[in-house]
Amino acid sequence: MDENIHYETISFTLPWVGLWATLICGAIALTLILVAVVRVRRHRAHSARESRNVDPNLLHDTAIQRRVGYGFAVLAAAAAVMGVVVFIQDRAAFESNVKAKYPEIVEVTNVKQTGTSFTADLTYADGHTAVGELVMVEQATGEPRIGEDILGEPGTGGM
Repeated sequence: MDENIHYETISFTLPWVGLWATLICGAIALTLILVAVVRVRRHRAHSARESRNVDPNLLHDTAIQRRVGYGFAVLAAAAAVMGVVVFIQDRAAFESNVKAKYPEIVEVTNVKQTGTSFTADLTYADGHTAVGELVMVEQATGEPRIGEDILGEPGTGGM
């Protein structure tokens, strides 16, 4: 690792946690809200037919159920925002780390995460572009390694 360069850390899992939390909380919210709406409609239809309430507390219970559903919807939205923000920050950190370690690289595009590494199109100062270049990133420090640097110095065991 180059001691003179401070690399920004990259979170490999937090954007995915945000995505999964969004999906789970969104599914719970949708289920709670839809079930509450169906229960209210059935209750009102039965009350209109029979001219009496089967369960006088049902409307209160479904109001609570809807509120809990709305709470899960807010959690889903917060998780989505968190996931997107961290994703954008990580992509910016990745690009700045690559440019800091390899000053000959002027542009990093088409970045795709593959586990704890990335593939990206790297444009060099001389104008040529390496398409789909594998960029390994050290998890603890965020240090990128490209090409022969992936193997590291002889005797160091690589990354």
